[in-house]
Parts: sequence; structure tokens; C-alpha cells
Amino acid sequence: MQTLVSFSEVIASSQLNYIKAGRCRIAFLHKEPLIFVLISYINEHPMCLTQQLTYAYHQIISTLTLSRIKQKFTVQPNFDLRRWLSNAEKKLLYNIIDMYEHDLGMVMTCARCLVLAANVRTQIGQIVAQTIRGQKDMIFAIILAHNRLVSIARLKNYHLHPSDLYLLVNLVNSSEAFKGVESWVPVCLPRFDSGGCLHAHISYLDESCDICLILMTVNPEHFQILSEFKERIGEKLRKVNALLQIKISLGKDRLLSDEIACSDLRFFAYKSRGLSQYTSSKMLPPYTTNEQHVRLFELIRYVYGRLHDPNHQLKIVYFRGEHESLLGWLAPGFEMHAVFSPLVALETVTLCIDRILTYIKREENQLFIMKCEYF
Repeated sequence: MQTLVSFSEVIASSQLNYIKAGRCRIAFLHKEPLIFVLISYINEHPMCLTQQLTYAYHQIISTLTLSRIKQKFTVQPNFDLRRWLSNAEKKLLYNIIDMYEHDLGMVMTCARCLVLAANVRTQIGQIVAQTIRGQKDMIFAIILAHNRLVSIARLKNYHLHPSDLYLLVNLVNSSEAFKGVESWVPVCLPRFDSGGCLHAHISYLDESCDICLILMTVNPEHFQILSEFKERIGEKLRKVNALLQIKISLGKDRLLSDEIACSDLRFFAYKSRGLSQYTSSKMLPPYTTNEQHVRLFELIRYVYGRLHDPNHQLKIVYFRGEHESLLGWLAPGFEMHAVFSPLVALETVTLCIDRILTYIKREENQLFIMKCEYF
């Protein structure tokens, strides 16, 4: 594979990025000093293949840091990187690719928020920010519930990129060892700083381990301080019944498609481009099996690739297949993907899309984090 890449660079004086041979598709990602390769036999857009490789690259950087990798390959160009990857780190790599197949947020580069009453979410964010305020070296404070973002507080002028958030979600999901104990883990967030590490205090705020708190600092000596923050935050949230409200919201798992009342609508995902957050309806038949779920998301990624193709970018893509029809719409303020029955009329599609947009506008304070808290 290295010979093939090198030959292309010598002959064509350019990087080899993509090969299509029959049903086989091979994508390359060049990230000095590493080259990533992905081979696929599904009709995946090259952009989405590259996106998967980028997540794999970021996952490796998150555990090893880019500066350490570059330093090693400068001294030892033929070093086998697998020697640095433990079984736990290899599991993280497998899991991040599996997450990509099941979460459109990774494709659209946005976070999925838990549907929650706006006053409850604001109260949670204020409690977290006020508890931490004044503590030097703190960067982020994140609350997750079943992989969905409940609240985020941060130091002003510092931003958490959605792809970095998915690395944290993958880390939390990677091991049962995080449940029942407070963990202290060094983590590199590539979009934040690919050359250095933050230190993450990971814990759960409830006995059933549904609600996860991640506190991040640049100081490796602050475990005890963050542990005390965790206790104080948990106590305050229990006092105002905020943890109970989160659990109630998790239990409801609202059928957003039912609230929109469009019988031909099977699924939709809506991204607020300004907030980098998204919401989606629940997976219903015929997409309740893993096989059908993955098949549907492959189609959505195909539409996504057509919308975002840098060589021929489109604003609207309508795709009619054997089992469903899909609409992708890239607008200045939002991106939407909607799935309908295969024989749906275009007039019905237009009506449903209007209803979705009206619903999102009416409920946006519950669907998204409209205001970030600072400490």
C-alpha cells in the first residue's frame, strides 16, 4: 500500500486520495507521518469515507498526541504504531467507526442534545458554571445522558468541537470501569490542541449511571479539586430535582415524528448550523433492526455527500429508492434529512418539510442548547 501511494506521488506529483474499481472503493487520508486507508464495498460517497478515516486519525491522536507521534517517526521512520496501541485503544478505534455508522451527528459534525425543558437546562448550566467559577485551569464541564448532550459550560473564548465531543463520548462508552468510580484520564482533543493533553475527571451523578459528568482541566494535579466539584454539583442538582427531570426526559424518548403528524414521514434529522447541534425523530419500523438502521444511514450519507461535494455542491437532493424516498436540504441556517415512503407525492414531501420547520422553530428551546454557560 505504501508503494502504491509513493508511486502515485512520484508519477503524478500529487497525493492519492481515492480509487474506484468496480464495487470496491479505496480512500486514503494523508496525515504526516501517517497514511490511513479504508476499503469499502458499499456505495459510499468519497467524502464520507474520508470523514471516517479522519475520526480514526483523531481517535489515535486523542490517546497518543500528534507531537509524540511526530517525534517518534522523526527518529524511527519505520516504527510500527501498533506497538503503542493497547487492546483498550484498539477497541476505541473499532467503536468510533461503529458509532459513525449509527449516529448522523458524526456525519453532520454536530452534537445531539437531550430534549429538555428550557428552564431546567438553564438551571443545570448555571449550577455547573457557578460551582466552578473562579477555579483556574478549568476548561470544560459537560453533562451527558445516554450519549446526548444535556449541558455544557466552558471557559470563555474556548470552544469544544463536535468531533472532540464524540471522542469523549466514545471514551466514556468504551469501558464499564468508569461506572461506580471517579476516573482521571489524560485526553488529547485534536480540534482543541493536537499537541497536548487535557485531564478529564469522569464520573456519574446517579446510581443507575445514566447521567455522566465530565470535568476537564489543564492541571494534572487537580483530581481532588474536581472530585469536590462533582460532589457539590451533584448535591445542588438533586436539591432542585434536576437529575429527576433528566431521567424523566430520558424515559419519555419523545416520538417527534408523531408530533409533526405526517403519515408518510418515517424519519428526519435537523441540524442547526449556527449551534452545531441536531435533533432527530426516533427510529421506527421498518428501521428498528440494526441491519435496516445501517442501510438507511448509508443512504442518508450518500445524500449528504451529494449535498457537500466540493466539486459540485447542491442545495437540495431528492433520492427515490426501492424502499424509501429521501430529501436532503442544505440551507444557510440549517441542514435537514428526511425519509418518506417510496411512493410519496412531492406535494406531501413539501407539506411535511414545512411542518418539520414549524415544529423545530416552536420547540427549539427544548431541542437545543440555545445559550452556553461560562465560568
